Amino acid sequence: MKNKIHRLLAICMAFMVMMSTMSFTVAKHYCMDFLMDTAIFSPLDSCSMDIQKSDCETQVTKSSCCKDKVVTIDGQNDLTKMSFEDFSFQQQVFIASFTYAYLGLFNEDDIDNPHFTAYTPPELVRNIHILHETYLI
Repeated sequence: MKNKIHRLLAICMAFMVMMSTMSFTVAKHYCMDFLMDTAIFSPLDSCSMDIQKSDCETQVTKSSCCKDKVVTIDGQNDLTKMSFEDFSFQQQVFIASFTYAYLGLFNEDDIDNPHFTAYTPPELVRNIHILHETYLI
């Protein structure tokens, strides 16, 4: 049980570090205020409504009905290692006492060594339930 909890916590912390340091871009293509395409890791597909710009001098520029919105989510770039000495004395005492109390929750000494293993119950002289004919149903 203890190993499973440690593995689960390790996987959760690794996932949290990976998600906090990862950066990505979300691109959205709107045509006439309708969402036509969304891309996270691939390039956007443009619709047929885009104006082809082959000869800029000869064509009259028209405003396009299509818009692209790009949202960039930046991850954390600097990860610093902290040592136990970087904390103040009160924080060190709290961390040490919390760790000691937390690890004390997983003691299984009481379960492995049950008390009263040498105790033998007294022998029944008479079975009182049968004698008085009282039965629990």
